[in-house]
Amino acid sequence: MPQSRTHKEDGMTQAKVKIGCGDHLLTLEGHATGSETVCAAISAIVYALEGYLENAGAHIYAILENETASGNVHLHYLGDESVTAAWEMAYIGLAQIQLQYPDLLSVRLQEEKIF
Repeated sequence: MPQSRTHKEDGMTQAKVKIGCGDHLLTLEGHATGSETVCAAISAIVYALEGYLENAGAHIYAILENETASGNVHLHYLGDESVTAAWEMAYIGLAQIQLQYPDLLSVRLQEEKIF
């Protein structure tokens, strides 16, 4: 999948996280090309989450999407509170990186609308 012009020009990774009612989504698009450290930190969080998901067994109810490629991650899982805790850890980690490097990572938490 080609990267958008914006990502190539600004070197920013765009992240979207959804956590709610057992529905968990993480998308990452683009590369933090301005910093090997930021790129490595983002990758470490994604690899840790993937490692958990590979071993979560009965905690996962359904895998709706599981695509990881350089500069393009789409994870969409249905699971219990254990999966929610792992997703929250990943979100908090990404948000901490964004605080330090807002020009290289943008994290958006998608609110769960009940009504």
